[in-house]
Amino acid sequence: MILRSFKLKNIERRTEKYLQEDKRNNIVNDRVIKSVLVFVDEFFTDVDLNNLNEILSINKADIRKITFCSGKNIEGIENAISAKDFGLFGKFKRSMSGLNLDNNIDLIINFTNNNSYVNNLISQLNRSFSVGIRNANSKIFDLIIEVEKNELELFNIELEKYLRILKKI
Repeated sequence: MILRSFKLKNIERRTEKYLQEDKRNNIVNDRVIKSVLVFVDEFFTDVDLNNLNEILSINKADIRKITFCSGKNIEGIENAISAKDFGLFGKFKRSMSGLNLDNNIDLIINFTNNNSYVNNLISQLNRSFSVGIRNANSKIFDLIIEVEKNELELFNIELEKYLRILKKI
């Protein structure tokens, strides 16, 4: 219990450190979205990648989904990460290339509820634009859409609207 809270505190500190060292340009650019990474948790896997594919007008192969599992059994879940993938001091232990995370990602969508582990990983990634849902950390995400994660239709409508305004699609 004590080690778990120590680990979470270290992960939050490391996330802040990554955000301070973030070299990406915080100005919104006109770069069109070509690759998407979606984070979900094990209890919410209802994200329709086909619908997202149609909204963003990109190939389905360019959309990847990573599932954060809080339980111990992550076998059988494709591209799953868990708390065990993070060291005691918040460093991600797995290879980024193993999850195809070493490339530049144009859009990150996070459907987890302010998960410290996922926030830490997102802060380490080379990303152009990131979107979160209600209660997301505003230091990490460029756009926060105020919907619950079970309101996918509304989220998709709002996402498309804002990405068109920003000339991302």
